[in-house]
Amino acid sequence: MKKYFISFLYLFMSFFCFAQEKFNLSKISELEDYTIMGIVDLREEKGFSSEVKFETLNHEGGMKVRVLEIAEKETFENCEGVWVKVLLTSPMWVSNKEWIEKYNKFWIFLTENTLIYSLER
Repeated sequence: MKKYFISFLYLFMSFFCFAQEKFNLSKISELEDYTIMGIVDLREEKGFSSEVKFETLNHEGGMKVRVLEIAEKETFENCEGVWVKVLLTSPMWVSNKEWIEKYNKFWIFLTENTLIYSLER
């Protein structure tokens, strides 16, 4: 019985330690730092008609950015989101095996399904 209790306690604690809730897109602020998880298309111009310059990899540590500008909301393929201009605050590898240095600026489209976390300074 003690073994089951300890196992349950371990699972319960790990749930709270590693559980992360989605960030509400309406709370994104300009000139704040964030970590974005998952694969993200990086564009030099805002809009789906602009070419995707790079596609990020799903890095364990995420993509570190500073939000420079928040544009209008848009719906694309039944998915509502917002265009955000970001400054990379950390270098990273992208899908074509290129290394992108920090301080590059890109437009990204964030939806409610995008995993984004606020970085505290």
